[in-house]
Amino acid sequence: MASFAVSSLAIDWLVVAVGEVPDVIAGVAIRAAISIGVEFKGARLPFATNTLVLIGCGLILALLLTLASRYLLGLPWSAADTRREFRANLVGAYVWLTIAFGGYLAIRSAYQLPLGHPASAVPRWLPVAGACLSAIAALAAQLWLADRVRRERNPRHSLKVGALALACAFAWFYSPGIFGHTGFRLMNNQVRPALRALHILPTPDIAVAGYRVDVPYHDVKVFIGPAMPDGATSFVVVPMPDEYGLTSISRNPQVHIARRDITQREMTRFFWFDSRKELDELQAARRGEDAVVRVPLGVMDGLAFRSDEYPLVDVRLIGFGKATPTEAAEQALRRFLRERLQRVNG
Repeated sequence: MASFAVSSLAIDWLVVAVGEVPDVIAGVAIRAAISIGVEFKGARLPFATNTLVLIGCGLILALLLTLASRYLLGLPWSAADTRREFRANLVGAYVWLTIAFGGYLAIRSAYQLPLGHPASAVPRWLPVAGACLSAIAALAAQLWLADRVRRERNPRHSLKVGALALACAFAWFYSPGIFGHTGFRLMNNQVRPALRALHILPTPDIAVAGYRVDVPYHDVKVFIGPAMPDGATSFVVVPMPDEYGLTSISRNPQVHIARRDITQREMTRFFWFDSRKELDELQAARRGEDAVVRVPLGVMDGLAFRSDEYPLVDVRLIGFGKATPTEAAEQALRRFLRERLQRVNG
């Protein structure tokens, strides 16, 4: 359980590092080169920064695994075999990274898919099979080398169960999904709400542009967008309660309330469509009237709404059924805003 939790967290952190750190390094390198008048090869820079990040991630993962495992087993950090164990873990980490990311590039190359393009042409089983093979190969290399280091020892009698349990508890609170769907639901539907009821866990304020949304906070169903340059929240996403009549077995509509001056950077993750241009045109053609735009989203639909009654925000209703009439969706959204959106200042 502990090993699974640690590996899951490592993958989460690795995805963030590989996705964001190279951009930061590349930006610093480009600015430094420009400032001193040196030419640089822009095409080679992303590859070089990604390679450096992967090498650094392998070192960090191997070091953390070595120190944590020796601590839990009651073994000294300063012993000579610590270095040998670190090398064993490092080999395992690099085997995993090499096969995983090499396989990723090889699959995309085989299907002629440039980086950044959708991989829908790739059969679903192929990446899974590659990931399983890379994990098995890395595990075999790591365990074989680690066994050679520890062959003369049997340290299980000194296992620090309390520290191990604490590590598992931290991993569960940090990312409950790593222990499966049941752990995820237990954490977000029972544990966190209970801690908030006891005022042990803070309850975030669901507010944007001077409006507060009156719905219960939920760690998964409610999302508060990143801050804009002025430090204020850019948008909030909340579930539309069942009482408004748009929820079904297969549909869970969401209401997105965003500042009108939101930029593409802030809306990238959660906003499925941007209808500000259409809303502007409708308002210009019908001055003084509310603007409503229906947007098809595949198996479901969305609704963009703007009203002078809410001058600082635009509203989107996402996820209602395609068979739902526009008038019914609009009326449900208007009722939601009337009952749940409260002005808190100004």
